[in-house]
Amino acid sequence: MAEIIEPMKVNMDEEKVILEIDIRPLGEMIVEILQNEGIEARLVAQNFLGSAYLTDGGLAYKNGAFGIVVPSDEESRAREIIEQLKEAGELGEDS
Repeated sequence: MAEIIEPMKVNMDEEKVILEIDIRPLGEMIVEILQNEGIEARLVAQNFLGSAYLTDGGLAYKNGAFGIVVPSDEESRAREIIEQLKEAGELGEDS
């Protein structure tokens, strides 16, 4: 399971939030794929003030409750991998 950290522990000079996502299991899957590609990706908690709702995949949050964070120097590679996942239809309509 991907580690969730506090947003204030993200160093925005060295790391970038490349994708905001509402469904934690989907975020964890993407982080795992990026990690398997050698990218130090993490899932961070961003905002739990929006309302939550239940989906088939579990509890989901509105307003991009989770962010996928990668080192700045890996940002373009991580975005390419995510784009490939989107094109393959592996991320669903939510991302």
